Amino acid sequence: MRYLARTLAVLLTLAVCVYLIWFLTRPDSQSIESGTLPVSAESGEGDGTGAYYAAAFDSTNFWAAGSGGRLARITMDNEVELQSCPTRNDLYDLCWENGRLLVCGENGTIIYQSHNGTFRKAATGTTADLLAITVFQGSYYAAGEGGILLTSSDGKKWLKHELPVSSDVIGLEANKETLFAITRDSDYLVSKDGTAWRSHNYNKEYQGYADPCVFESLENMGDSFFVVGQLQENPDIPLIMFTEDGQVWLSKPMARINGMTFSELGPLKIYGIGCHLDQLIAVCDSGRLLTVTNCAECNQLGKYADADVFDLAFGDKRMLLAGEGYTLSVIALEDVRQYKIQPEQALTDYLNNGAVLIDVRSDEEWASGHIAGAVHIPLADVDSRLPQEIPEKQTQLIFYCGSGKRSQTALEKARDLGYQLVYNLGGIDDWPYGLE
Repeated sequence: MRYLARTLAVLLTLAVCVYLIWFLTRPDSQSIESGTLPVSAESGEGDGTGAYYAAAFDSTNFWAAGSGGRLARITMDNEVELQSCPTRNDLYDLCWENGRLLVCGENGTIIYQSHNGTFRKAATGTTADLLAITVFQGSYYAAGEGGILLTSSDGKKWLKHELPVSSDVIGLEANKETLFAITRDSDYLVSKDGTAWRSHNYNKEYQGYADPCVFESLENMGDSFFVVGQLQENPDIPLIMFTEDGQVWLSKPMARINGMTFSELGPLKIYGIGCHLDQLIAVCDSGRLLTVTNCAECNQLGKYADADVFDLAFGDKRMLLAGEGYTLSVIALEDVRQYKIQPEQALTDYLNNGAVLIDVRSDEEWASGHIAGAVHIPLADVDSRLPQEIPEKQTQLIFYCGSGKRSQTALEKARDLGYQLVYNLGGIDDWPYGLE
């Protein structure tokens, strides 16, 4: 009897240990299995009432994460593959760095991609919602509810810190020198080492100089941090501001969109923003995309999906839109670029930014008067002469003619030759600064 009791005790102990190991390493009560989704990335049709909130590009494929633990990989061939995800919690942000994908979400969720490609839950030690995740100087950072900040050296084990704000941190981005965070209450936080933070409030610091606003999203582009916001008194009007370190802020002018003022255009809400070459692309409500150029009069708004689009990611000549209803849409970047430019901006780009003005009219038209400093390449000679006279494909080219038709044809020829920063000024009669 003693031997039997001792044996039963040992077996019971082993069973408890096995259960504890399973309990501590299990996924959430429900996990999402992998498989191919019944959705076409090209069509942009969704398959549910949830949403994709974040998108990223890993140099080969697009990724999207969203509600209910939905995580998808979208190939450049527009195939959407649902990933096996160890959580049903909502996922809010993605981070791709050094060959590893990290995703953060509600209830302290962080999942990371292991070396064999599977996704595992990280040990975060918190149940606070994590709304943003990034990489700074070789370490991972995640932030969110109540000003919580987590740090990790490997993406698997995280340490908890507190930022000098009590509001939810909704954006966290980094470049080589600066880590930057924002809250909806117009707080912005700046760190040069990931440890010491400077806390500011935009509305308080610019009181009397700028209209009070609400911050909505944050994106790093090169040396600058771009913040999308809305006016407190008129939330139908979006703002796009940028800064390098929080000391000096500039606004992106949007005098007109599709030739209309904001009062003529109607309500517009921007959810996220990105940069392609020299233009900003913002994802908006009702499936609309806003292309913002350096020309304040030339901004373009178009409809590209049937639902709100919450995030975007840029790949090789294509971009992914992710949004409401688990909508995914892969579109060509050239379809959302804006190619028009006004004389004032053309003159500024010519004088200050190295742009080349190109007259594509005939020899007789050129001799009768042309814009000072312009290069004369008749339309019929664009294919042969443009690569010889302007070999650098990243040069900004501004074409003009008599009415705008030949200059549009020249623009398309230049684009086929590999030039990307191409604009159509239109007809020479619209040039207000004199001719020679």
